[in-house]
Amino acid sequence: MTGVRQCWGTTCLGICVLALCACAACGAEVLLAWDAPTVNTDGTPLTDLAGYRVYCGPEEEGFDLVMDVGNATHARIEGLDDHTVYVICARAYTQTGMESAFSDELTWAYDFDADEMPDDWEVLHFGGTSAGGGGAWEDYDGDAVPNLHEFIAGTDPADATSYATVHVRRQAQRMEVSFFAHAALGPGCLGRSRLYTLEACGHLAAPDWRPVSGFESVVASNRVVTYAADVPPDARFYRTRIRLE
Repeated sequence: MTGVRQCWGTTCLGICVLALCACAACGAEVLLAWDAPTVNTDGTPLTDLAGYRVYCGPEEEGFDLVMDVGNATHARIEGLDDHTVYVICARAYTQTGMESAFSDELTWAYDFDADEMPDDWEVLHFGGTSAGGGGAWEDYDGDAVPNLHEFIAGTDPADATSYATVHVRRQAQRMEVSFFAHAALGPGCLGRSRLYTLEACGHLAAPDWRPVSGFESVVASNRVVTYAADVPPDARFYRTRIRLE
């Protein structure tokens, strides 16, 4: 989302959402960025710019937060409610205290439909937050994995060949168990980590899944993680438990 509007009749200011995230401890937060104006609208150099103020508040309720960020061209707004629509904009000010007009408003929500999937992630994969088959417990691509689980795992909910898998390979008396650990990148993942725990059990009829030593809470970094060991004397089944935090 971007916005540009004339400021105090002499210059222009644009503001955009650079990144956003949410966590249980801090609520939703949004990182904003903009380019510093360098010339007035008449083409003359801008020499008296002193800083910026960022304004934020719930939609239709006015601004209840004003942040003076000085000369910085970025700002982080923390502690926002996950399911509230906010309006955000900025103003520049001069060394004498004159303020510009407001930039164009940004309308922002992390998870307004309260389905535990960030709205921008849904827009990226489904084209919107109300797409058919795009609910948290629906299966948009028909691969038998709910959309919410695909968000947590970092797989593509619109690609039926993209889902979390574990591969087991045996060579003589050695066995390799491997999985691809998707790093926490992209919409909804700023400031988060995706953690993988490899688990094993001996009987699927009465599973007693236990973590494999040394493969607990592995931080994903877009690489294949491999566990190698001697072939066990009895049957073993493996899976990954994935957390996004």
